[in-house]
Amino acid sequence: MLYKLTGHRNSKRLHNTFQKLSRSFDNYIQCYNSSPIAYLTLNEQGVIKQANPSATHLLTGSNEVLLDEKLETFIHSSDQDDYHFFIKDLLDNKNDSIVTVKLVNRGIEYRQPECSGFRLIDCSRSLCKHQNPLLYIVLRGVVNRNIKNGVEFYLSIQNVSESLRNQEIITCLNQKLEEKVFQQNAKLVQNNLDLTKKITELTQSKKQLAEREAKLNSIFDASMEGIVTFAQSGLIVSTNMAVETYFGYSQQELLNRPFNILIASLQINKPFQTLIHQLITKDPTVLINQIYEVNGIRKDGSTLPLEVSIVKYSIDGALYFTGILRDISLRKQQEQKEQTHLTELAHVARLCLIDEMGSGIAHEINQPLTAIANYSQACLRLMHVEKPDFTQLSDILLKIHQQSLSLGQIIHRIKNLVSYQAAIRTNTNINMLIQEVVSLCMLDFNRNNIHICLNLLEDMPEIMIDNVQIEQVLLHLIRNSIDALKNSKNQRQLLIQSCIRNLNQVEVSVQDNGSGVDEGEKNTILNTFFTTKIMGLGLGLSISKSIVESHQGILDFTSKTNEGTTFYFLLPIKTVSHVSR
Repeated sequence: MLYKLTGHRNSKRLHNTFQKLSRSFDNYIQCYNSSPIAYLTLNEQGVIKQANPSATHLLTGSNEVLLDEKLETFIHSSDQDDYHFFIKDLLDNKNDSIVTVKLVNRGIEYRQPECSGFRLIDCSRSLCKHQNPLLYIVLRGVVNRNIKNGVEFYLSIQNVSESLRNQEIITCLNQKLEEKVFQQNAKLVQNNLDLTKKITELTQSKKQLAEREAKLNSIFDASMEGIVTFAQSGLIVSTNMAVETYFGYSQQELLNRPFNILIASLQINKPFQTLIHQLITKDPTVLINQIYEVNGIRKDGSTLPLEVSIVKYSIDGALYFTGILRDISLRKQQEQKEQTHLTELAHVARLCLIDEMGSGIAHEINQPLTAIANYSQACLRLMHVEKPDFTQLSDILLKIHQQSLSLGQIIHRIKNLVSYQAAIRTNTNINMLIQEVVSLCMLDFNRNNIHICLNLLEDMPEIMIDNVQIEQVLLHLIRNSIDALKNSKNQRQLLIQSCIRNLNQVEVSVQDNGSGVDEGEKNTILNTFFTTKIMGLGLGLSISKSIVESHQGILDFTSKTNEGTTFYFLLPIKTVSHVSR
């Protein structure tokens, strides 16, 4: 009985234990199948005998059956040796063995981590070696030797693809970052070197600029010419020391003052007045870089003659003008001396001309005197008749009056020629002057059997000249032609012409058909004291040339041997509304 009770208890205990074991096994199976870790059971030949769903999905990418397949068929060929060594280590009781291998890609698409290098450092996807479609796993296992006729391997499989790739990406990014930092450091070092070089160059340039500025300021202040810089508004922004010397204003007194206060003749010098107006009104057509002759006005109100030239330049988009002022007082004084000297020489030359033309002048005077005497005798005879013919007397007296006027004009011209007087320039018709000079030389033309021909342009514009001086030039050129024709055996001809050249010049030429100027004398004939006459002074042509040049003209000649010589002079066409002295 006791035995039965004991057996019954044991049976009941066993039943309870079995139920517990059954429930535990069910829990194990449930954990095994739902575990995210892949588990495999292999026989001694490496054939898969059991696999949980995680292992099936990891190796096949689906739920297809893995049983009776060798695990090595899923291992990448490059890792086969590592796998077999792993199995061998397990058989050798090395239960701590672990191996990382790659699985064969059976067309399974695995989600790969996005490398931030594509976004951060512009890595190329096509060249990225970490975009690997293979799956990495870590195998761990134990061996069960309590199996009849063999052993079993229990393996756990962990998918480490993402962590490995992340590690590779981190390593790659660190390497690229180091390269980037190295490149940036190299650039920074180079930039630092370049910057240091630039700073050195700028320091040197600054030093050179300072030296150049000091040198230019020294030249600026040491310049004998006044230099005034003013803005387009016309206000002065800088001056040099010469301006203070010229005008008596200090530099501070002239700053921000109008440039006009230094010029006294803006109302007289129209071109310069126009220039200043154009500068101030910002006229884009303004013409500068010309030289203007004006009168400056000093602080005390006195004036001084100046030459002014203005240059234009831009600084930071703003226009500035610099006026260069030259004191021409000494030049004016020298010009006045030269003019006085020329006037004196011209007077001497005119006296010589009158001396040479003495008989001709006497003849010119004698002709109207003879006519007056004859007409007077006729009047006396008519007055003594019983019934005088007053009409005839009136005609004769009118002729006496005309001859008297003619004589007066001759004497007046001779008086002007021989008298010493300052230059007086008036608006003159050059053709009338030519005709008056020709009339003085008619006796010489007749005596030397010279045919005189005048070819004068009608409606010749008036020019501003000193009549006496230009008359002297004409007389001298005509006298030279008469002398050149005296010994000519051909028909002697003298042609005097007037015309307009270049639209702004009057040309007067005296042409003869004499023997011409010798080749050896062409370069010296216009020089002072050169003469071919026995009693000549050699002043006539040189003085004539100086007179023409003082009128801003040109005197020159052309000559051909045995064909003749042409002397001509050009004078500018310009007039004034008043007499200039």
